[in-house]
Amino acid sequence: MAEDGDRPTDDELLDLVAGRADAATAERVRRAAEADPGIAADLALMRGARTAFASSEAERTPGSLGWARLSRALDAEAA
Repeated sequence: MAEDGDRPTDDELLDLVAGRADAATAERVRRAAEADPGIAADLALMRGARTAFASSEAERTPGSLGWARLSRALDAEAA
């Protein structure tokens, strides 16, 4: 288990998940996650949240929302 001083920061975990971590930081975070189930769980949670947010953003693009709003307005005007 990593000591508190060796534990990667939340920013370092987020950088790894987002692909922004430099090679040395990424390797250090991966080693820490292998040694500490709590860190591994934090990474899994962050990856899951990133995936969920990405898929919800794709479903609610401004374009699709704009078309839905326009369609409702046209339907209301026709009625």
